[in-house]
Amino acid sequence: MTDMTAEAHLREIEKRLESNSTLNGLQEKSGSVFFSERETLRPGLVYFLGINPGGCPNHKDPREVILKNIVPPNGENAYYEAWEPSEPGAHPFQRNVKKFLGSLKDIGVRPETERLLREKQAKDSGKSPLEEEECFVRSICSSNLCFIRSSAVTTLRPGLRKAIAADVHDYILNTVVKPSIVLINGLGAYDIFTDMLGLKGGRGEDLDTGMKCKVWLHSLDGDKLVVGLPHLSPRRPHHRAVDNGHWQQHGYRVLLEKCRCVLENRPDGGCTWPRLQSAC
Repeated sequence: MTDMTAEAHLREIEKRLESNSTLNGLQEKSGSVFFSERETLRPGLVYFLGINPGGCPNHKDPREVILKNIVPPNGENAYYEAWEPSEPGAHPFQRNVKKFLGSLKDIGVRPETERLLREKQAKDSGKSPLEEEECFVRSICSSNLCFIRSSAVTTLRPGLRKAIAADVHDYILNTVVKPSIVLINGLGAYDIFTDMLGLKGGRGEDLDTGMKCKVWLHSLDGDKLVVGLPHLSPRRPHHRAVDNGHWQQHGYRVLLEKCRCVLENRPDGGCTWPRLQSAC
């Protein structure tokens, strides 16, 4: 079977957003679906999920609505674009995300995704060639559980679970990316996602970070891994749990080994995940 193109995936996601009764008009709110470039809308090793897009939403601006921002309209990965008042890719949260994702680069990049990214970069005059770490980070399909933008997740929390489009995420998991590893930024988002997968046993296995705040993970069928990270926001101390010497010597090594193990068992056509249930 021939892989669907990114454009075909975008049309299918748009259709699912428009027909999603759970969202109940929330598709017209300010927000976005993907933080990564359209070149990542293909089978990949890793899928990275946050809780929801941050920033200052303007729900009355038609250019900001979710349906107009399924992928970044400027074609740039959100973790490399300019977030005011910082230079491109230099916001502390962007740096934390890129540093953690980049630390996993040795598990590899899908060759086709790497080729597409390098071809795109070559067309952008004046830019230096992609380094190995940046290529790996850019190769990761990145999204959020909830697509609605807010300056703080607390403003969404009363209705957060109702604002999650499970069928869109199921399509991304099982038709678009088919990842071996799902990395989730924030343990609140991790708890919601593992509930949607129907996983039992609490938060699963914990990895030693040298801090009270842990990294958690669930392994599924020997070929899939769900990893819950302490939130990487610089405004919270939790991000240091994956940015200290103890983590590097202990939990990080275990995580790398577990990632490599599931990748060794990855089926040729990508991984099949349990059907995601409603988050409500």
